[in-house]
Amino acid sequence: MTDLHGNIQIWRERISYADVMVDPNFMLIGAQKCGTSWLAAMLRQHPDIFVPEKKELHFFNLKSNYARGIEWYRKQFDGWSGQKLVGDCTPNYLWEQSALAA
Repeated sequence: MTDLHGNIQIWRERISYADVMVDPNFMLIGAQKCGTSWLAAMLRQHPDIFVPEKKELHFFNLKSNYARGIEWYRKQFDGWSGQKLVGDCTPNYLWEQSALAA
């Protein structure tokens, strides 16, 4: 397509982040009462980091959540808007053998 002056125009389709499923690329794990809630809150304030408002997803350590499937897990990150880092902050993964295997 060209403009009024005959210059070629390139139309780029804008990608809506709402249409993109994203997987976390880091996990925050740890013991109870060791500051993981505070750390998750601090990470949420960084413009290049996305952490869901629901801190503990328990996907890999609760059979009931794992049974919901990977699409359910990915849906928990729907608020992502292009941040470089995406985190799952579920401290209990530290204690679950099944979570370590996943």
